[in-house]
Amino acid sequence: MRKDSGFQYEKVLKFGGNHDSPSGDHDMTGVELSHLLDQKALQKMMDEFYEVTALPFSLIDSKGMVLAGVGWQDICTCFHRTHPETCANCIESDTRLTEGIDPGKINLYKCKNGMWDVATPVVIDGKKLGNIFMGQFFFDDEEIDRDFFLAQAKRYGFDEKDYMAALERVPRFSREAIDKAMSFFVTLADYLSRLGLSNLRLAHSTEENRVLLEKLSSREALQRLAGELASLGWWTVELPEYISIWSDEVARIHEMPPGFTPTVEEGIGFYAPECRERISEVFERCVKLG
Repeated sequence: MRKDSGFQYEKVLKFGGNHDSPSGDHDMTGVELSHLLDQKALQKMMDEFYEVTALPFSLIDSKGMVLAGVGWQDICTCFHRTHPETCANCIESDTRLTEGIDPGKINLYKCKNGMWDVATPVVIDGKKLGNIFMGQFFFDDEEIDRDFFLAQAKRYGFDEKDYMAALERVPRFSREAIDKAMSFFVTLADYLSRLGLSNLRLAHSTEENRVLLEKLSSREALQRLAGELASLGWWTVELPEYISIWSDEVARIHEMPPGFTPTVEEGIGFYAPECRERISEVFERCVKLG
């Protein structure tokens, strides 16, 4: 299950611990967005969405790590992300400039490299772990400050002709289209938040079950050892199915193979004839009254 689920079960437990915090929330120390979401599935969804809408967007964690994205512009990948200073502007835009956005809210801003970005947070169990970004783009009714970009090309040593050509390829959208897109991305962020929380709970629940099974296995081993040493055994009946379960020692006492599972009636039949009626009465009373 853990291999196919897409989220990183072991890292959730390694960094987040196996317990809840005193506040009742999960211990989120060290848990990252990449631990909780299936990046390959997200990338596939984004690719298909981009083919239909041509809207560039990405999922970036709180440290500025890109987890999935589509529609990256040449001006970003070939220029801004390749120079240490302009790349630092990108990371600052991805992190510091998106601080303080409440869940369900949108921040529309110009990045330090001069283009528009939209961001909405992904918050899991009260902790912001990343943002969904849409960008970069220009509005179709704004005039691009080409002097600003020419100055950047000279300042950072970009090939002026190629840089300005990449600028011309940056998409332009109407404000109405951006408003509709923002509504969609808020919904998507909410979905990812709930999915991440579900995976977080699943990881902790799975670990709790594993620990419980280990304890039960140890207890059963002690019961078997005690039964073998004292020639004592036990049997139970699972209700409402009336499935009878014998310990190996009970089976040995009655000269039956380990794992023998008689019906309740068959099990009572192993007792002395004069005891069977009384045992049946006690058993039925226990079923009814507990």
